[in-house]
Amino acid sequence: MTKSNSADSPVPAKKRLRTKTLVAAGVMASAAALSTINAGDASAAWAAHTGDHTVCANTLTLRAAPGGGIVDTMIYGERFYISSNNNQNWVYGYDYAVAKWGWVVNGWFC
Repeated sequence: MTKSNSADSPVPAKKRLRTKTLVAAGVMASAAALSTINAGDASAAWAAHTGDHTVCANTLTLRAAPGGGIVDTMIYGERFYISSNNNQNWVYGYDYAVAKWGWVVNGWFC
């Protein structure tokens, strides 16, 4: 069996380049998503109420505002008090480990 070069390909060169670009973009997007979420326990869940919760992600970032500057990085097993939960992606509360208030992404609590 002989290898064919790109000149022998029935697919135009422009289409091959576009396909390679789309595949590369997809791989990069997947890698970025994986680096953002550092999940711990598979039983991590959405916090539907206020009060004390336990972090079930390997790491969970406490921020000054939703998507804002980093205040602290909590780790699996730490406690977080949710004082405001309006069923959005972000919840506001208190990080006991550093005694600071801030925002975290919801969905990473036991």
